[in-house]
Amino acid sequence: LTASTFRRTIRGSAGGTDINTMSQVYTARFNNTFVISKKFDAQLALNYRSPVNSAQGTRSANFNIDFAAKYNVLADRGTITLRVADIFNTLRFDYTDSGVGFATASRFKRESRIAFLGFTYRFGQNQDSRPKRRSEEDAGVGFE
Repeated sequence: LTASTFRRTIRGSAGGTDINTMSQVYTARFNNTFVISKKFDAQLALNYRSPVNSAQGTRSANFNIDFAAKYNVLADRGTITLRVADIFNTLRFDYTDSGVGFATASRFKRESRIAFLGFTYRFGQNQDSRPKRRSEEDAGVGFE
C-alpha cells in the first residue's frame, strides 16, 4: 500500500474575481501479487485519487483496478502474460467549472479498459548470465 496526501491552496485574482480555494488531496495505490501455484501468479492493482479543487472548479475523485496474470510454460522457458487495465472501466475524469457568466460540467473518458497479451521465450541457459565471484575475492583474500 502506498498513499500520499498534500494540501492544495490557490489564492489570487483573475479578471477582477478573487480566487481562494483549498483542498486536501489524497492518493492511494494498493498492489498485491498472488502466488496461485509454482507456475501461475496473479496481480491486482487498485488506484484512487481524491477530488481536487482548481481555480474555477473541481475535478472529481477517480478510481480504477488493473489485473495481470503470468503463467510459465515450456519447462519454465516460456511465459504467457495477460494484463487488463481498468477491468471495471471506471477510470474517468469529471470536472465542474464556474465563473462570472458561465458554468460547465464535463467528463473526459478515454478508452482505458485495454487487454495486453504477451509471450516471452528464454533462449540459452535458464540462469543468471553474470559471472560468479568467489567469496574470497569479495573479502579481499588471496592478494599478495
